[in-house]
Amino acid sequence: PAIEGGDIDGYAVQVFEKWKLGKASKDNGVLFLISVQDRQMRIEVGYGLEGVLTDAMSSRINRNEVAPRFRQGDYDNGVKAGVSAIIQTIKGEYKNDDPAPQQRRKKKGSPLVSIIIFIVLIIIASRRRGGGGGGSGWSAAGGFLAGTLMGGRGFGGSGGSWGGGGDFGGGGSSGGGGSSDSW
Repeated sequence: PAIEGGDIDGYAVQVFEKWKLGKASKDNGVLFLISVQDRQMRIEVGYGLEGVLTDAMSSRINRNEVAPRFRQGDYDNGVKAGVSAIIQTIKGEYKNDDPAPQQRRKKKGSPLVSIIIFIVLIIIASRRRGGGGGGSGWSAAGGFLAGTLMGGRGFGGSGGSWGGGGDFGGGGSSGGGGSSDSW
């Protein structure tokens, strides 16, 4: 569904704060929001992760991992690549081919967050079935998916389904960090 004249940055902050993503004591939530019709995406980062998942790193993930796949219409693998790169970045394992220097700061003790919350707005059901009808708003036609990756949870099941439940436990605040891009 389309943003309908709205701003993906502002919408991401609203969703992040309304859903209270991450743990309140750590402000460690992450939101990965995609509007296929508008060809826009945003990684919104809580205050507690801004030193690790920087604006520059979020932009590189969008630009190097997600956008090339989206341009080919490969939304499933674009989302998987983006989620994987976000997790690897938080763990300090993401290897980036971008020649620009990485500006990540390690946190004291480097115990990495226990939760990452991803909200993915991908393809509305009617587009998958080739049907018509647009729908309106962000959650039309079942195109709004939410998944949580905690601890050992990850992508699960067959058919590319998402694993995990949800820990919205009090939630942190978005610091406005992250990156918006288009493809």
